[in-house]
Amino acid sequence: MEINIDLTRDDYADYNKYYLFKKRLKRQIYLVIIVAFVIPLLIKTGRPFDLLNYLITVIFSGIVFGVLYFGAMSLTMIWIKKLPSDKGSILGNKKFTITDEGLLEETETNKNLQKWKGIKSIETNDNSVFIFVDNIAAYIIPKRFFKDETEQENFIKTMKEKIGNDK
Repeated sequence: MEINIDLTRDDYADYNKYYLFKKRLKRQIYLVIIVAFVIPLLIKTGRPFDLLNYLITVIFSGIVFGVLYFGAMSLTMIWIKKLPSDKGSILGNKKFTITDEGLLEETETNKNLQKWKGIKSIETNDNSVFIFVDNIAAYIIPKRFFKDETEQENFIKTMKEKIGNDK
């Protein structure tokens, strides 16, 4: 089974959005909460503790830091979209082939075999199939390149069978 794709900057941005806001969202929310509780303690050092003031400061700090943090993440997404080189190995035409040994990726400039034991998971969003080979590294296959939903489902099913993950 093989599929030919043309990976664009929008596809790359979609992957990064998926990773940052789906896979890391819980960690980011914990960070905002921790900072919201720590900032008031730092501000109130040396003064008598007042629970009501503390809670108001926690809520205010959480809102301000949350808005700033997630605003910065949104700006980062704009910047990330511009990172890959037009003549590099991330964007452009690729052919993926499922072989007995692993997933073969071929481009104009390289040929890479990802062995089955090196594939960690297969995940999807509305636009793409992501084949994770590390915590943050994944092959991106936009769904628009599958002929139909059946081909897409068969591709994912075959991949999961090969890596021993039938979920």
